[in-house]
Amino acid sequence: MVILMLEELKRIFGDEVIRKKISDKPNIALFLARRDMYRVEINGVSFVVIHMDAEENFGVSALKKQLSVYEEAMQSKIALEFEEISRAQRDALIKNRIPFVALPGQIYLPFLGVMLSEQFKKEKKVSAEKMMPVTQMLFIHLLLQNTDYTLKSVAAEELGLTRTSMTRASEQLLAMGLIDQEKVGKELRMRKRYSQQEMLEKARPHLINPVQKKIVVRERDVKAHYLNAGETALSEYSMLNAPKIKTVALHKGAIEAADLEEIDARWEETERLLQLELWKYDPFVFADGDEVDRISLACSLADCEDERVEMAVEEMLEGIEW
Repeated sequence: MVILMLEELKRIFGDEVIRKKISDKPNIALFLARRDMYRVEINGVSFVVIHMDAEENFGVSALKKQLSVYEEAMQSKIALEFEEISRAQRDALIKNRIPFVALPGQIYLPFLGVMLSEQFKKEKKVSAEKMMPVTQMLFIHLLLQNTDYTLKSVAAEELGLTRTSMTRASEQLLAMGLIDQEKVGKELRMRKRYSQQEMLEKARPHLINPVQKKIVVRERDVKAHYLNAGETALSEYSMLNAPKIKTVALHKGAIEAADLEEIDARWEETERLLQLELWKYDPFVFADGDEVDRISLACSLADCEDERVEMAVEEMLEGIEW
């Protein structure tokens, strides 16, 4: 990126372009000081370029404040360098007179020159309606943490997620306005925007039912270890009576449902039966003893129209010790 910017500036402004990395950082907030900074001089005009990491999510109002901090601390004109920006981001930066460089094609330096292109990388559309299963996993993980910040790499390792899956999940939580994200050194840090109880309330419209399929089977046919789920688990978390047929949960990939014989409970009297829920994500990740976690359980029962169950779910959620 450094070489590309230098060559592009030379192509546009001529050979009188000097760019040197700044090692002696100003005494400002750590997350601001950790960004790469370069002193650039073009045809006698000197300014400082601040490199913005590709995974940083920025708001224009925040950038204006940061720009003022840099200008005051470094006593210099400041320009921000982006690896890529969208058309909407470019227009917002120009509207707020924030100098920037995003190569190739986008240069807005009011104190020197402007060159703008109408070619942009296709914007990624992130749904902010309903969570993907991997997003719900990340959300529950963050919700259960007693710290405000969580490192992205640590969360991925603890949840067994690939880098791509973690990126998709965090982008969706960002789009839903539930977290913020910032780079600290080489690490990306996710921060909850609200208290845990507020997070849960604001997330409720976006949460999904983790259950993909339900079948009634003979207990002896299920060889995998399972967790209590549904009203069976709810009876452990509340005063609700346990159902006649035990409800249990497994990840959909933990067992071949096609190999299980589905039973009609109305015609079975001698065999012990299970109502087996096959989940979209592994319920063991957040297991509470022998039960599925309370947040996922509440999601799995969200569509139940039984008033007793609704009251028991609210009782269970009120009993969570954050």
